[in-house]
Amino acid sequence: MLTANLAGNVSAYKKYHITFKDTLEAGKLKNNKDYVVKINGTETKAYTVSNESDNGFELKLEWGDGEKVIGTTPALDNAVVTVEFTAELLKGATIGQVGNINTSKLEYSNNPNDEDGGDVGETPEDTVIVFTYKLIVDKTDEAGKPLTGATFSLYKKYATAPTDGTACTEEGYTNYYLVDTITGTELSTFEFTGIDDGDYVLIEDQAPKGYNPLDPQAFTVTANHTTTADIAKDTHKDANGNYVLKSISGSAATGAVITLAEHTTGDGDAAVKDGVETTVINKSGATLPSTGGIGTTIFYIVGAILVLGAGIVLVTRRRMSAN
Repeated sequence: MLTANLAGNVSAYKKYHITFKDTLEAGKLKNNKDYVVKINGTETKAYTVSNESDNGFELKLEWGDGEKVIGTTPALDNAVVTVEFTAELLKGATIGQVGNINTSKLEYSNNPNDEDGGDVGETPEDTVIVFTYKLIVDKTDEAGKPLTGATFSLYKKYATAPTDGTACTEEGYTNYYLVDTITGTELSTFEFTGIDDGDYVLIEDQAPKGYNPLDPQAFTVTANHTTTADIAKDTHKDANGNYVLKSISGSAATGAVITLAEHTTGDGDAAVKDGVETTVINKSGATLPSTGGIGTTIFYIVGAILVLGAGIVLVTRRRMSAN
């Protein structure tokens, strides 16, 4: 959301305009062109869009006819104008610490004596870095040997169901929706990309042959950023030369057996924090059924059949002996 706080003397202008200019980093962010414009919280359609592309737009609002002052209708003095829009992270987006750039600035009329509103001012460019991370899952046995043949699904918790989202069917995770499913026929390391801060659950849909699948593992991803607005566009760093993304962490929920650590790619000064990593350990052997479960019932039935069969054999033998 872009926000402009108008001057307190807009009513004295004969013609006044503001233009929002937004630029998205090419190949990494895509403008969805779904603008919602509001003045003091009330939506308006009285705007024009120019220079529109996947990489940005210019959105202009204009008042007055150049002949008489705007006055107090509409009430524009000290008004708050907002532009809401969505952008999509593309496959080419940078994962982790470097991030992806979105810049915006505002052009506005700044001379009430100019009847055409052509005298303009411009705000400094404001920059936001959009981050996305990855989750790396290493699959091993109890001895630390890599295992192949597993399938994992990652789900994220949403307050509102995403459009066309696939809901998790595991009990206790009704607000979780599918991020991705990866089948590891030849994989022992699974990489889920495009995640962000929030609550997740990792489900092992299929364990390697001869191993027991792990129970669903819930965890939370949290990122720590600097709050400075003085971000250098060419380096993706703050005014002090430090990456804006300071750290990424993952904390497992109560009852989970996995642990998560910050993942870093590269060495030395080139190293960047790009996500979290965990190891999923599978144990081999059969899992015993719980008391009262279907496995116990089967044992009872088989046992009853064996006892009954023994009785039939015994009776038959006695009758044969009597003859």
